[in-house]
Amino acid sequence: MIEGKENMLKTRLTGEEADSLEGEVTIGEAYKVLKGMKANKVPGIDGLTKEFYETFWGMVGIHLLGVFKEIMEGKEMTESMKTGVVSILFKKGNPQQLDNYRPLTMLCVDYKILSRILANRLAGVMMQIVEKDQTWG
Repeated sequence: MIEGKENMLKTRLTGEEADSLEGEVTIGEAYKVLKGMKANKVPGIDGLTKEFYETFWGMVGIHLLGVFKEIMEGKEMTESMKTGVVSILFKKGNPQQLDNYRPLTMLCVDYKILSRILANRLAGVMMQIVEKDQTWG
C-alpha cells in the first residue's frame, strides 16, 4: 500500500451490496439478460445464438449456471468464452478507403450473458462507490 493512502476510499459498500455483486447467478437473472439481448446477431466461435439459448433454455440453462458458478468461484472461463473472432466489415462509400471499414468482434452468447449480469450488478451499486463529481454513465 502507498504510504499515507490508507484512507483513499471514502465510500465502501455495505455487506449486502457486496453480496449482491458476488452472489451466485440465478436462473431468473440469466434468463432476463438473455431475453433482453437483440435477436439475429452473429454468434461467436461456438455457433450458439441467442435464439438457440431461448429455445433450449429449459435444457441448457441449468448447465450454463453451473459454468457461471465455477467462474464466480475463481475457475477460468471456457476457451470459447475467452475467444472473440474479429471480422472487418465494409460500411459504405469507396471500398478503396480504409476509413469505410469497421471491425466487428463476435463473442459467444454465454460470455455475453455473464458479462451483462455482472455489468447490471455493478450498475446497481455504482452510485454508492463513484463520487458525484466523477462521470460513470
